[in-house]
Amino acid sequence: MMEKTQGQILGVIFDLDGTLVRSNLEFDAIRDEIGIDNGPILEAMADMDASGRARAKAILARHEAEAAENAPLMPGAKDLLDGLTGQGLKIALMTRNSRQSVETCTRRHDLRFDFIRTRDDGIAKPSPEPVLAVCRALALTPTDCIHVGDHRFDVEAGNAAGCTTVLLRNPNANLNHVQPDYTIDTLSQIKSLTSPLHNNR
Repeated sequence: MMEKTQGQILGVIFDLDGTLVRSNLEFDAIRDEIGIDNGPILEAMADMDASGRARAKAILARHEAEAAENAPLMPGAKDLLDGLTGQGLKIALMTRNSRQSVETCTRRHDLRFDFIRTRDDGIAKPSPEPVLAVCRALALTPTDCIHVGDHRFDVEAGNAAGCTTVLLRNPNANLNHVQPDYTIDTLSQIKSLTSPLHNNR
């Protein structure tokens, strides 16, 4: 794990489902249709043979496409993104969703990012690699960035990369023993976090 230091915040990396948009994905229904008992869907798919993986991918894509067409924005999401951009911060999106569903969602809600990383671009969180890839794309170090999400995978990935981690409180976060640096109840609280951190040096 990279050493984390408190300092100037230059970028914010956001999760999508449950963070910027209200997720309509019924994960239990997706697992049932694919034939997965429990656990993360992408990891279960990785262990399937080629035909099983192709079938599961098609099922997941169908559910994601429908969710992307109907998912509402979380309260304050658009104002927050616009405000952070106005502060001069770089804004990225990092999600386990497909690029197609992300493009649908961002187009519907006119969400703009300096960089977007989806599962189609390589290994997904909870690995720190996608966080590090986002930081490289933004020309920032992990200690320059806040990582915001609503799930244990977001906290694990951000912590392992060396970001400041912020959990948007969620009863289904499944944190176990993973701890974020900050826990918030609404997206509007991000501004109060970035301002003092941004001027900490």
